[in-house]
Amino acid sequence: MPSRLELNIAVPRPELGAFCRRNHVRKLSFFGSVLRDDFGPESDVDVLVEFEPGHTIGYFGLSDGTGAFGDAGPHSGPAHAS
Repeated sequence: MPSRLELNIAVPRPELGAFCRRNHVRKLSFFGSVLRDDFGPESDVDVLVEFEPGHTIGYFGLSDGTGAFGDAGPHSGPAHAS
């Protein structure tokens, strides 16, 4: 069984859980520097999302304006598409 690593960010679990249920997210995993000592204010937060069968909304569909991911994203709209 894999061990759980500590994140270098605060994750509002109730809000994140509600976000996942609304968007049919079966599994949400963090990876990259958010799990390492080199994470800092300029770092991005890498997230892998697995949807429930029959539900795929895509990256831009995940942003619902609730702030479930804080200021770090995911972002939608032309300003963030570059």
